[in-house]
Amino acid sequence: MDFTHPDCCLPSLTTGGEAHAILYTEGDDLYAAMIDSIANARHEVGFESYLFADDEMGRRFADVLPKKASAGVHVKAAMGSEYQDKS
Repeated sequence: MDFTHPDCCLPSLTTGGEAHAILYTEGDDLYAAMIDSIANARHEVGFESYLFADDEMGRRFADVLPKKASAGVHVKAAMGSEYQDKS
């Protein structure tokens, strides 16, 4: 396999019916899509994250999750570790 080719690590995705898949290669794009999905949830949100930093993105998640719970959406969140600043 030629790992220098730009498409070498991109999987081939096939879909059937109305199913679709999106491959995110940048974290910011993924997080924005996740927050958008949470904001538009009507019944349930399942959120799992190993790291949850006290930064701009972490605060955006921390803002939207309780808002959805207050709106009656069932929110389940699992955090695997706390962010620790080693500086």
